[in-house]
Amino acid sequence: LDDTIMKRIETDPDEELRPSRELILRMRRRDLYQ
Repeated sequence: LDDTIMKRIETDPDEELRPSRELILRMRRRDLYQ
């Protein structure tokens, strides 16, 4: 993914993108394992 696309997902208020925003946040925190 391009950083621009990730930023767009992170800032989009659409609730359907919530799981994607949470995943991106985990990636940024390097919290990749559950």
